[in-house]
Amino acid sequence: MIEGKAALLASLVGISGIPILVESASIDHFVDVVCAIAPSFGAIPLTDINAPHCFEIEQKLRARLPMPVLHEDQHVTAIVVLAALLNATRQTGAALHALTVGVVGLGAAGLGIARLLQAHGVKQLLGTDVRAEAMGRLAHLRGQGESLEKILAHADVIICTTGAQRLIAPERIRAGQIVFALSSPDPEIDPAAALAAGAAVAADAKSINNVLCFPGLFDAALRARARAFTDAMLVAAAGALAAAAPAGQLLPDPLDVTVHERVSRAVRAVVIGGAPAGAVPVPGGSGE
Repeated sequence: MIEGKAALLASLVGISGIPILVESASIDHFVDVVCAIAPSFGAIPLTDINAPHCFEIEQKLRARLPMPVLHEDQHVTAIVVLAALLNATRQTGAALHALTVGVVGLGAAGLGIARLLQAHGVKQLLGTDVRAEAMGRLAHLRGQGESLEKILAHADVIICTTGAQRLIAPERIRAGQIVFALSSPDPEIDPAAALAAGAAVAADAKSINNVLCFPGLFDAALRARARAFTDAMLVAAAGALAAAAPAGQLLPDPLDVTVHERVSRAVRAVVIGGAPAGAVPVPGGSGE
């Protein structure tokens, strides 16, 4: 997977990415290794690091390195989800900030999505996870912990990142809901089944995919010589992705090179334009 991402960086935006795998059971050892090799690079994308270790690793690297560091599974996933939601709510005529959003599964992706949606202005955020530690991080974000049943009953938007195939039965879907079932390769509910059950919009990880965003995002950070990723940069990337989607679609074609150019331009404009600085805070970390 990491080799494939390096290939995509090269083919889509012309960045030379070197895939480096670090096998370590120690957070501090992992951080020390990355910091030792970091001077050879202009930015550090982290991937395939499970929660909760990913939060502490990213936080420590951000504190120690004078360059952009981003855990893709958290923040890039969140960008693409926000972009899809912007277009989903345009299709339904709803205002995203006024909707109740439920996040089912609060690992790296789920918490990253919750955090960015709140930064974008979502006020009613529900979440659930079987792990007490994950629920604690949700509370730190000022989200409200609920059961899966209550989330399905009350949320206008359902975003699932659980890894549990067929977690949601079609009869639990309410008419008019927006449903993103993002576990891969098997979603929590098939989008066609959700639509047949009354969902207004439904999608899975086949269309809501990180490849849409990370090439342009890192291209912008390098070209603009950003020292850190900010919320404004992430939101700009989401807006550019949403605007690039053809009419009636949630997201554009990930292999369209012009999409990555648009994302890069939008993010660079934020960096060069002097948007408020500061790294994206890590859920549960001291940066919040």
